[in-house]
Amino acid sequence: MSAKFSAKKILPYVFYALCALLCGGAAEGSLCFGLFVGATYCINAPVAALIAALSSLPFGWRQAAHSAVRCGVYLVFFFLHKILGKRINKAYMLLYTSLSCVFYCVYGTEDYFALFDKLLYSCCGIAFSYVSLYLFRALFSRGIRYRPASEEVICIAIFAVVISYAASCLTLWEFNVGFFLFPFVLLFASALSAKGALVCAALLGLGNLLATGAYDGCVFCLFAALSAVTFFRLNKYVAGLSVVIADVLMSYFMGLHGQFSTLVFAPTVCSVAAFFLLPKRCTDYVRDCLCADKNLYLGKSVAKKAGAVTSAKLYRLADVFSDMKNAFFALSAPTPTNGDGAKAVTNACKANVCGECREKSRCGGFESVVTQIALNAVEKGRCTILDVPQNTSFRCARITALLAEINVQSRNWREYVDRVNRENEGKKLLGTQLKGVSALLDRLAVECRSEICCDEEKQKELFERLNFHNLLCRGAAVLNMGDAVVTVSSDCDKDAVCRVAEGVMGIKLTARVENTESPSWINVLLSPAPRYAVTFGVSSLPKRGSEVSGDTHTVINTDNGKCIVALCDGMGSGSRAEKYSETAMALVESLYRAGLDSDTVLSAVNTLLTEGGNEVFCATDILVIDLSTACADMIKLGSPQSFVKTSDGVKTVSGSSLPLGVLEEMTPHTCRMQLEEGGVALLASDGVTDSLAPCDIADLLAETMLTNPQSIAEAVLNKALRGGAARDDMTVVAVRLTDNAPSVVTKKAEKRRDKAQKQAV
Repeated sequence: MSAKFSAKKILPYVFYALCALLCGGAAEGSLCFGLFVGATYCINAPVAALIAALSSLPFGWRQAAHSAVRCGVYLVFFFLHKILGKRINKAYMLLYTSLSCVFYCVYGTEDYFALFDKLLYSCCGIAFSYVSLYLFRALFSRGIRYRPASEEVICIAIFAVVISYAASCLTLWEFNVGFFLFPFVLLFASALSAKGALVCAALLGLGNLLATGAYDGCVFCLFAALSAVTFFRLNKYVAGLSVVIADVLMSYFMGLHGQFSTLVFAPTVCSVAAFFLLPKRCTDYVRDCLCADKNLYLGKSVAKKAGAVTSAKLYRLADVFSDMKNAFFALSAPTPTNGDGAKAVTNACKANVCGECREKSRCGGFESVVTQIALNAVEKGRCTILDVPQNTSFRCARITALLAEINVQSRNWREYVDRVNRENEGKKLLGTQLKGVSALLDRLAVECRSEICCDEEKQKELFERLNFHNLLCRGAAVLNMGDAVVTVSSDCDKDAVCRVAEGVMGIKLTARVENTESPSWINVLLSPAPRYAVTFGVSSLPKRGSEVSGDTHTVINTDNGKCIVALCDGMGSGSRAEKYSETAMALVESLYRAGLDSDTVLSAVNTLLTEGGNEVFCATDILVIDLSTACADMIKLGSPQSFVKTSDGVKTVSGSSLPLGVLEEMTPHTCRMQLEEGGVALLASDGVTDSLAPCDIADLLAETMLTNPQSIAEAVLNKALRGGAARDDMTVVAVRLTDNAPSVVTKKAEKRRDKAQKQAV
């Protein structure tokens, strides 16, 4: 629809026309005239006058003539002010409306009683013009998004009473017109607010009481409002049916319509049917625009502003860490070379040994010889008389002191080089970590800036469902992204809360508990469960004669929907290997939990191991699984083959990188693969692959019917032990990707099948 004929422009005319038809015969047309005066401030004045005149025609030509004269006189003053460019204020409005009613009061008046009635009706019409002015300004000029002033609220309430009075005075085909209006209005108000529906029922009932002098219509409005509010929690159709039933019951027991027959319910049925045909987006729009929800929009604005401010701070902090990283890399000292060391040792020898020698003038070209000897000492660690040329040893009287000084200075040089390298590696480690922290802060800044939207309908439904299931709920917030926060009594079970929330939101959820300031209440944080889940099994055995195993493993789920499975094999066995493999694994686990990427994690762990000075190396297998897409990254550092079983067979993954801690610069071998539901990934230490050929492990995985990862890990280790006792630490980690919501029957069947297969093996 074009902007010229949009619904927003047509709606005031439709509303005015309907109200004019209802008020056309009330108070001899005076109320319709007051409605016309108020409408001229937001719709076209001549069109409003035409509608007012036409709405009076059904009530006789005399009333239509009075309506036309009143509207015509007011239009003269209206256009006069428009030509002069002046606004009609309230005082002028009172004057012009009074002058417009002069003809009505004088023409056809026979006695003082008739004049009094006309003056009373005219005063009512003039007062109603002010009420209509406030109403049209609140609804159509400013819009319902803005909070109405107190005088506007009062005028809206008076307007509802007047419209109810006018409708109750009319009959259409022997039906009271009010019953065509009341059910629709009450159902619409119930869709918006329960409190508003009851207030609306009271106002409509008051208007009907003034028009009929009977309490039946007032009681019907209250009864219908209570029924609609009560049953609207189910759906609008049940609420509408309850209003019809209320009409039937009151007609049967109280004679609401004067008689009890099928036709007397036609107005209520038609009104309810009209509400059913009303699009849901209409009630949703009005509900969102009502000023009662102003705190909702304010809260969203405040949250959005706070998120933007926090995001800006995180961006600035990320820039600070990035600059610190650049500073650490820039401040690293250049790595000293062997040539630099030979020159430094030669200068020290010239000052400490040759400077006091009386025969130094006879040693022509001797400096180059000393430099060569110093270079050999720096490269090899020490020098001997065999490194000195024969003619030099004959000519130099202090050759023994010279060799001793070269060895001392070369040892000092090596210590200096080690110190510089350690400082550089420390700066490099800090720079790498600062780079990772900077990237992490950038991601957090993006998340803080993203807009958060709430699902009001699900919040209300979740709140009601929890209380229905005797889970005392204080409040609920449901985000469109699927996350939710529920404040419940501290004695509530989070799993029960999670089950109710899953029924409302229609997705699988995970729950965790967070304490509040009050010990009586807790927050249950709900988030969408990933598409897949990981089950794992571990079977381990230390080397024969050793009490502890040098192999360590970890399986963790990160907050970003990934599962990290890692196996670390410390070179050697016993407590020393166990200590360093546990250290490496703890670092890997902590850094991954912090959200750092794989390159940063492996670089940090490798730097710490190489700079430890203990010559301890760790072969590492890391499997990173995205639980939403089942995509997996296999990262291998000096580890033996790993195995992945899918419906297409068993794939062997080999790596060529050296273990962690061997070289300062290392490049891990990575392999990306797509797992599938029911697929199995198997990580093993070299103690297993040395005892059992990789092809045998692959054949075992391909042939086995076991689905329990623990049973698979035990089966592989048992087969590796058939060759004899463990000659090295042995560890097998089996991982299986499963659906996040398997049925209980499936779980029991898998356990029975695994038990039978294990007994057969």
